[in-house]
Amino acid sequence: MNNDLTITATAPEDAGQLIVIKQLPVIQEELYRIKEKVTAVVDTALAMQVSEDTVKDIKTKRAEMNKMLAAFEERRKEVKKAVLAPYENFEAVYKECVSDAFKNADAELKRRIATVEDGIKQAKREELETYFSEYCQSVGIDFVSFKDAGINITLSDSRKKLKDMAKAWIDGIASALQMISTMENADEIRAEFKANGYNGNAAVVTVNARHKAIEEEKRRAEEKKRLDAEREERERILMQEYAAQNAENSLIEPLSAPVEQIPADTKNGVQEEKKEPQTMFCVTFAVSGTIEQLKALKNFLNEGEYNYECK
Repeated sequence: MNNDLTITATAPEDAGQLIVIKQLPVIQEELYRIKEKVTAVVDTALAMQVSEDTVKDIKTKRAEMNKMLAAFEERRKEVKKAVLAPYENFEAVYKECVSDAFKNADAELKRRIATVEDGIKQAKREELETYFSEYCQSVGIDFVSFKDAGINITLSDSRKKLKDMAKAWIDGIASALQMISTMENADEIRAEFKANGYNGNAAVVTVNARHKAIEEEKRRAEEKKRLDAEREERERILMQEYAAQNAENSLIEPLSAPVEQIPADTKNGVQEEKKEPQTMFCVTFAVSGTIEQLKALKNFLNEGEYNYECK
């Protein structure tokens, strides 16, 4: 095996031929002769008939073939390692003599370029921020910052273009404020405008939706209040009708058994008058109403200490 690797460096002006490979590693082997032997072994194995009587022999043949292949694979790896060794040595020297030098120089030049370009962009930024502040003052806007505008400063953008971008953004803010000032709930919309990142249309939509929800809630509350008042009025009328009917029934003369006159007790020689028990009346009537009305009637009877029976 010949592992020689020759490199020739030519003049720099000959850019296409800086490195020329004169001789590749030459590997001496007898693969075609080996191929005949491998083919013979494989053909013999494939010609075997598989049956219960021969399956053991075929398994043995497979093991022999795998052992042969493993030996060839081991040799192949040794050859590969030997072939790659010269290139790996060459690559280490190449990095030291060529690529590392170029890469280090490129990184340094990149750093120097970035320093200059960053300085240019910083100068543009400072000039633009001054213009931004002055123009905001001229139109009476004092609640925005240069950062809010989100202007991306690049090397390719001229100073005039950047100033035009800043002016357009500030003019948009001023225009939105003018629109908001003509609307109902202007103060609230203006506050929403500042909170949402200076989106005038979104601020209007948000505030209008909020007020619509509030009005709807008020309407529901008023409707509930009206329904409650109507229910209370119906209950009041029912109680009045019940009281009138009860008063009318109380005028009926009751039938009662004769009451035995019992002499009044005396105490210390003074006769005390004994109160006669009040006569109880029984009136039967049917009442129709809502659950709330019937509950109110029941409370009325309880508070008046009436004896009643619910069926």
